Amino acid sequence: MRAWILSVALIAFSITASQAADHYVSQKKNHFSTKTLKIKVGDTVHFKNEDAHYHNVFSLTDGLGFDLSSYG
Repeated sequence: MRAWILSVALIAFSITASQAADHYVSQKKNHFSTKTLKIKVGDTVHFKNEDAHYHNVFSLTDGLGFDLSSYG
């Protein structure tokens, strides 16, 4: 029974992992390339700074906050 539950869990994880997506957001002239971005658990968001000065990427959403600090 344990082996069966573990197998089902591994299959569910592999299906979820295979559906993960990469998203790309650039910053240029102090604006993001997109105003909104819908992501799912497991997705990766890549931020590219196309300005000559540093930017900071952060979220103030309750429970979902993050701060990547300033980067070039």
